[in-house]
Amino acid sequence: MKNIKKFEQFINESKEVQKSEVQKEVQSEVKELKPNMRTHYMKFFQDKLKKFGVKSIGQLGDKRGEFFKEIKAEWSKHKETIK
Repeated sequence: MKNIKKFEQFINESKEVQKSEVQKEVQSEVKELKPNMRTHYMKFFQDKLKKFGVKSIGQLGDKRGEFFKEIKAEWSKHKETIK
């Protein structure tokens, strides 16, 4: 539970940057996930950050939109493999 709260803070960290519609959709979907799926999502999200060569969404800069579009598209496919 502590990791989930930490992750929720992590995903909301960049208040100085305008959130895209895709990012808002991703955040909304995360809030609706059951705790066990959130754990899988956290790993998936961290792996995507590594793929983009950053440690936080605040470091994405111009790639932020691309990042969240990829998260949205690939998470839908990925979560089907977990069930």
